[in-house]
Parts: sequence; C-alpha cells; structure tokens
Amino acid sequence: MLTHQSKGEVIQELDGLIYKNPVHSSVTDEYVGYETADEYLSGNVVEKFEIAKRLNDNGIYDRNIEALNAVQPEPLTAVDIPWKIGLSWISVEDYQQFMYDTFDTREYLKENNYNVVGINLNNYKSDKFHVYESLKQMLGQDITNSLTIVI
Repeated sequence: MLTHQSKGEVIQELDGLIYKNPVHSSVTDEYVGYETADEYLSGNVVEKFEIAKRLNDNGIYDRNIEALNAVQPEPLTAVDIPWKIGLSWISVEDYQQFMYDTFDTREYLKENNYNVVGINLNNYKSDKFHVYESLKQMLGQDITNSLTIVI
C-alpha cells in the first residue's frame, strides 16, 4: 500500500480527479472501475452521460452526471457537416433526387430502371454558368448528353 489510508479514504481524497465508470464497475468489489478524469471525461461522452443517467441508482453516479454534463458537445446540425457533390457517404438516391428537383425532371423520365436523369441541360446555361459542365466537374464523370449515375 502506497499510503496509510484505506481505499475509501484515497477515493474520497481523489474526488474530482477520478470517476467510477459504471461500465467497468463490479457488484462484488466496490473499488473496481475507477478511471482518471482525463480518461472518463473524454471519448464518447454522450454515451457515457446516457449510461451514467440510466444506471444512477440512489445517486451513485451524480458526480459523473454533473461532470459529463459539463463536457457535452454542442449537437451538430446539417450546416455543421461539410459536404460537396461526389462524396461517397451521400447516397446515389440523394444525388438523383437533388437533380430531379433542381432540373424539374418530368415524372416519366424518373421511372426508368437505368438511373438516367433525362434532362435538357442546355436550358440551364448562361454566359457564366453551365450546369452540365459544373456537374461533370463535381462528379468527376464523363457525362455525354444526359447525366448518368452508375450504381
């Protein structure tokens, strides 16, 4: 033993510097499952917060809940997530719907099974902007007369 104190006294003295992680705690040994504040108050603190609230019988994890609440990140909104056309985590269906909405694609052209967006891209041209060329560049695909999405 490094000190002449009991385990309980050491834990009490380290209050705020260590936290009992409910995931690693033991019902048979009350001294198992402690982590440093640096470790416990980092990582997936949203999940840790939910677990501490769910397992907080008789206020045993009140300190955890208070400390985890103070380090909760601001929830992300759609505008917080950077994206651009061509990212693999945006589904083909979302790209397709975007093009349908943007180019006002006729319903009968949407119902084919070939995933071809049938539009006249020349209607969306000006001296400064040509949507056909822009989408071709953004998707990095060879686009001929109509925009094709390959699954």
